[in-house]
Amino acid sequence: MHNINDDDEAGIAGANPTNGTGSRGRTTGYNPSPLSDTDFRYHKYMQFLKQIYLPILLLLIAIEALLIKMKLQYLEFQSVQWQIIFIPVWIGTIINTIATSYELRLSNRRRRTKTYIIEHINHLIFWFTISIVLILLCFKLNGNTTLGATVLLFPLYIALIAQSILYFFKDKRLSCGCNVPEGFPADPVYITSLFIALRVDQVIWWDWTYIFWCPWIIWMVALFDGLQYTRKLLHVLYQYFYMTEPGSSWGDTTIDGIQYLFNPFWHVILTSTRWAMAFMLIVTLYMILDAAAEMLNGNVDISIDAIIMPLVIMMIWSSLTQLLLSFYIKPRLLQR
Repeated sequence: MHNINDDDEAGIAGANPTNGTGSRGRTTGYNPSPLSDTDFRYHKYMQFLKQIYLPILLLLIAIEALLIKMKLQYLEFQSVQWQIIFIPVWIGTIINTIATSYELRLSNRRRRTKTYIIEHINHLIFWFTISIVLILLCFKLNGNTTLGATVLLFPLYIALIAQSILYFFKDKRLSCGCNVPEGFPADPVYITSLFIALRVDQVIWWDWTYIFWCPWIIWMVALFDGLQYTRKLLHVLYQYFYMTEPGSSWGDTTIDGIQYLFNPFWHVILTSTRWAMAFMLIVTLYMILDAAAEMLNGNVDISIDAIIMPLVIMMIWSSLTQLLLSFYIKPRLLQR
């Protein structure tokens, strides 16, 4: 959803809409007049933020998990207010709002699809909603309210309804003989939060394994994707070692009128990295869901570390591999 756009130069062509004539003879919809040094530096930093904000968000989630672990496990952190513990998420909301808004505002209007716009809007809604819920949760954890979990998570249900409505406005694609909107109709976090709240408030008495039914479906999808990546990786390795001549290319693409060739070696590296990301997600997500269900069902042999540490590893691994893909592998994938 948030891949780096190949129209980044449109972002520094100017901030004011105009009649549609951009730099390099392309139609960008922005004023091609020269920028001041201040404006140029602004767009330069914002373009960099647009490239790194998703890895930053993943790292902030890892930091948040570690802070919660320390708050629950160590006496030294018992006096720390929950408002301090949740600061990484609120910082993440600010970063996401700035980067996503900039990306939406300066992305190429001719290439923006309805799905692209809606996914970015959903991303903004998600982080804003989580931030609001954490504010309400602070009152609960600090003993300032007796409201149940179902009421405290009410903003998530509003976000769930909004996302479900926006889903039907996405671009459609042919699947199983039917034209259906792209993506999922609802975020698994919203659905899982609803069932967790109902279980905490004892509205339902399901086993916690069943409460996590939605994340388990995501895990099965990830497992299927992992098998597909394994098959693709084996095919790419076979093609590279047995069917590729030295100095040859695996096809070409044209960007801004310039023809680029795909470097076979870096294509293998790219596929291997994506396979490693998929494999890590499969392993860590299974560990998290299995340990969480066991602990909440009363298994005293399961500690919170069995949940937090796989989550931290997942987030850090995903963040580092995203940075590796964006700044090291993908720039070497294409050669003129």
